[in-house]
Amino acid sequence: MVYETLPIGNIVDEVINIMKPLAENKFIEIVVSIGEGISDVTADKIKLKQILYNLLSNAIKFTPEGGKVGITIAKEENIDGRYPWAIPGLEFVRFSVWDTGIGIGPEDKEKIFDEFEQADSSFSRKYGGVGLGLALTKKLVELHGGNITLESTLGEGSTFSFLIPVTSPVEPAKPEAVEAVSLTFPWMKEEAPLILVVEDDLPTAELLTLHLTQSGYKVAHAFDGQEALEKAKNLKPFAITLDIMLPKKDGWEVLQELKSDQKTASIPVITHSIVNNKELAFALGATDYLLKPLEKEALILKLEEITVVKGRKVLPISVLIIESEDKVTNYLKEIFEPQGFLMYTAPNGKRGVELATALRPGVILLDFTLPDMLCFDVIKDIKDNPSTKDIPIFILTERDIPVEDRISLVGKIERIVQKQAFNTKALVGHIKELEMLYPRRAGLIDELTGLFSHRYFQIRLAQEVERATRYKLPLNLLVLDLDFFGQYVKEHGEYYGNLVIEKVAELLRKNIRGSDVVVRYGGDSFAIILPNTVITARLSLSNRFNAIIRNYPFLYEESQPKGRITASVGLTFLDNQTTEEFMLCAEKALAHAIKKGGDRVEVYSREQDETEKVTWF
Repeated sequence: MVYETLPIGNIVDEVINIMKPLAENKFIEIVVSIGEGISDVTADKIKLKQILYNLLSNAIKFTPEGGKVGITIAKEENIDGRYPWAIPGLEFVRFSVWDTGIGIGPEDKEKIFDEFEQADSSFSRKYGGVGLGLALTKKLVELHGGNITLESTLGEGSTFSFLIPVTSPVEPAKPEAVEAVSLTFPWMKEEAPLILVVEDDLPTAELLTLHLTQSGYKVAHAFDGQEALEKAKNLKPFAITLDIMLPKKDGWEVLQELKSDQKTASIPVITHSIVNNKELAFALGATDYLLKPLEKEALILKLEEITVVKGRKVLPISVLIIESEDKVTNYLKEIFEPQGFLMYTAPNGKRGVELATALRPGVILLDFTLPDMLCFDVIKDIKDNPSTKDIPIFILTERDIPVEDRISLVGKIERIVQKQAFNTKALVGHIKELEMLYPRRAGLIDELTGLFSHRYFQIRLAQEVERATRYKLPLNLLVLDLDFFGQYVKEHGEYYGNLVIEKVAELLRKNIRGSDVVVRYGGDSFAIILPNTVITARLSLSNRFNAIIRNYPFLYEESQPKGRITASVGLTFLDNQTTEEFMLCAEKALAHAIKKGGDRVEVYSREQDETEKVTWF
């Protein structure tokens, strides 16, 4: 604990400033009320802010759009033994974080602060998390000598209140100087990408350094938030790994300042913490979010993804149309909505800028001629705002744009599209390319497993088929389905079924090669694209996946017909089929494996298909 006397108003302002993007995304109002005579509090600054972050982010998460959340601060005294755990007469500062959200049932109030426990309602399951945030919050409050309580009514909202004792003012403590870790390895290349590791825990910094250097990256270190900002500006690293609980400036402040500064805004940042708060990380501009303890494979995978997309941020699959003519707007909606895009519209420039800031769409289609603003002013407003400057902009125009205007637009927009010669297929195709570059925010990641979704699979498989056909490269497709899995879920419930699905996804992900693509194909099925793979290797890989699942000790697997969780695998190779035919061949092979009793690999054969005349579906 590093105690210092802090102005309460400043602490609250800093926390609210960080949380605003989350609230604005849901049009939620944040209300603050500080009682009279309260100006300072003596506490550990980083830990107090972490408590408020955890409680406020939960309040926003569980409050519907258009609701309210707030912080109320007042002084309180332990009179007549009101708090038996505290000294009689002791003064406290009471912080109450309230919301108008879904509320918590009486049966869940007791266990809500336990580790790995969550409210057992359909609402809480919908919003996810691992149940560590409130447990950590309780421990941080108790470290201050305080206590935390909950009042809640289902359907009306919740109020979390915590007390911190009023103690004598203290000067800020000077943190101990930490020696930087400097490790060099013979396999590190001079031109290798530089990763800035921002971590105040020395053993964790050393472990991260070892992982990264073994994978061919160069490493620099920062041990507090202030040093992180300075080194990010001076070193201009390829990427940053950022711990959240840091001295001097916490990780959320660092992330916000990095993304607000033109010199550092484009640097990809991978944040990590013991508490899962992906929503806040993405709202502040993080490229990804990992949970501690960090796994080497997960970290290296994220850095490899960044390498592929050249460090650009992921984007949501939504389109904002800024266009004054309803006819054009409706035409564009007819194009994009059937493709699965989420559409927003603005009739003028002012409203367009407002919606761009509030919604942060994946792409903006902007009319060159607007009734209230010049197109250039709209672009300037969007590009000058740190939260919207990376959104690709397509200009829609009815006339050819002069050379001078085109030059002034260079670097600020993605493309100019002529309305008369509007190529629907080309525009949708281009946006789908953006979608493939940024799969997580594009909704192409399956929430349960973290694998690519079936939507991603369809797009990617079509690309791989085209590539393999054009360059005459081998391409294989494997579809894997868990045997009798419906029976397992029926006996043991959805919770344990999801645990099996998550573990199978993890096993597959850890055993594919760098060029392979694994996706969640269906409820209990997975697909793996194996590009550039010879016959012997594809069979070997298929049998390995089958054996890995069979040999893993899943919970309650003894109840299965074979006494284990097993999988059927269908394998096929590209032989001048269309993408749809290619998928169908893999499914036929899978159906054949299932028909033979499962726990086996079957390869699709045209000859076999013809001679057996099997009705597969």
